Parts: sequence; structure tokens; C-alpha cells
Amino acid sequence: MSALLERGISVSEIAKTVKCHRSTIYRELKRCGEKQQYLPEKAHQLSVAKRQQTDKYRIP
Repeated sequence: MSALLERGISVSEIAKTVKCHRSTIYRELKRCGEKQQYLPEKAHQLSVAKRQQTDKYRIP
């Protein structure tokens, strides 16, 4: 996604490429972006943190 944004491809075209709705792309940009720039490292860190906090992976 970040590579496509750097090339100047529109959000609608990115959504078609990754086969999801454009609102999903906008949400992801809002969640992990700063000043018109998407930060994939930040997105990955948030994803890993969410997975570690879920009850599914906790040992009772």
C-alpha cells in the first residue's frame, strides 16, 4: 500500500488492486498514517500488539 501511495496512485485504484473497499484504505491511512504518508512499520507494530493482547493467545 505504501509503495502504491508513493507512486501517486489514487485510493480507489489501490482498493481495486488489493480487492477491498476504498473506505477500508481510508481507515487504514487514518489509523497508520501521518501527514499524507503511510507508515507500514507503525501498522505492523499495531497489528502485532493487537494480536498479543487478545484472549485467544493468553494462557489461563
